[in-house]
Amino acid sequence: MTLPNSFLGKFKRLMKTEEYNEFINSFEKHIFEGIRFNSLKLTKDEFLKRINNISERIPWTSDGFYFNKENSDVRITIHPYYHQGLFYIQEPSAMYPAELLAATREDKVLDLCAAPGGKTVQIAAQMENKSLLVSNEISPKRVRALKKNVELYGIKNTIITNSTGKNLLETYGTYFDKILVDAPCSGEGTFRKDKHAIKEYDKYVGQELYETQRDILDFAFKMLKNGGYLVYSTCTFNPEENEKQIEYLIKTYDCQLVEGNKTDGMASGRPLWSEESTIDLEKTTRFWPHMTKSEGHFIAKILKLSGEEYKGKNSKSKWKPYKYIPEKIREFMDNNIRIDFNNSFYYCEDEEYYLMDHEYPFDKKNKIQHLGMNIGKLNKYNFIPSQSFAMTLRQNEVKKIIEVDFNNANKYLKGETLEINQEDGYYGIVYQDNILGWAKFNNGFFKNLYEKSWRKVNDGNSFNTSIN
Repeated sequence: MTLPNSFLGKFKRLMKTEEYNEFINSFEKHIFEGIRFNSLKLTKDEFLKRINNISERIPWTSDGFYFNKENSDVRITIHPYYHQGLFYIQEPSAMYPAELLAATREDKVLDLCAAPGGKTVQIAAQMENKSLLVSNEISPKRVRALKKNVELYGIKNTIITNSTGKNLLETYGTYFDKILVDAPCSGEGTFRKDKHAIKEYDKYVGQELYETQRDILDFAFKMLKNGGYLVYSTCTFNPEENEKQIEYLIKTYDCQLVEGNKTDGMASGRPLWSEESTIDLEKTTRFWPHMTKSEGHFIAKILKLSGEEYKGKNSKSKWKPYKYIPEKIREFMDNNIRIDFNNSFYYCEDEEYYLMDHEYPFDKKNKIQHLGMNIGKLNKYNFIPSQSFAMTLRQNEVKKIIEVDFNNANKYLKGETLEINQEDGYYGIVYQDNILGWAKFNNGFFKNLYEKSWRKVNDGNSFNTSIN
């Protein structure tokens, strides 16, 4: 692997010769893959019964395991389990920032740089789909992947925005109990698996990037409540994007570092790489590829002690009580769903209906991409339940289901018609106890309602034997 000369030169100056050689040699070694089970849909034991080729638990997570793709012919992302949102493939060290954030069902949380969504779905699982998680992505292209993952994994407490820190601050003010800033970075920690990151490295690393990270931190800190926690992370190694950014935060605001547990090769940050080595940067965490079974990450957790409180928009709620929802939607719910939504609130935009358990604030200027639970579309003829709604449901929450085997699951996921006879009405299609999506019978005709943009090309039949 040919690494950028500027990268090699920097770390040759920063590191002692022995460590530098170990570090650089690690870029030629094995890449570790990770997989996290979705606790919103199944337990750890249920997950381990379904997936065979798990090697060991990732020690710094509660729900992550090493997954060895090289020793398996499994292409797990085309199996029905993937399309049920039962797991997320993620680099092992990337699981730690959300783990350190430790969100709860009482917290209001902001994931400020959220795409493609791995940390958002991890946080939502910690929150047990309760309270509010605002997941923001400034890139219009990347926000599409975020939306897909939020829907696929059955997340229903999340508002997705495509906005800036400045606009979010104007909307929410000082509002959040916990904030994750997985900042845009130079990506040095992805060099082993992403040759494009090497090619583009010198284009992106530099003062403009450092200032962008600092601006993001400023807006994030203003949105964080006093007594709240901010986790800052990057997938890069250089101190300008890591220790020096935390040094700036500590010197600018009334806050302090909080140390997380370190295990299995996790290292401390390096105070000597900052401008003022007196700041206790050893409380930050580094993942080095020559020390851990992972790629590269830097993570810091900060407690906000005090600061100016900013007011958000005091706008009139856009939500309405569920009791006023149109009769056709209520009729669908009564006939098909075993959930009491009477304490929920709904919002309608372009015939699409959304539910949340509280009147949480949002502002259209933040380019809303998703609100809580998108239950479906009501046109002048009928209500059509959404794929997103199906993914939030457990098997026992749907009154009428059709259980399918592996072959029919793949046919359904490709949008094909199943040779099944049922009474007229809506059905949840179930594969091994989890929902795949909706189907409708009308005059004996099976209509496949699986989301067209999600449909499979490869049926995955050759991989059935490798996964339970």
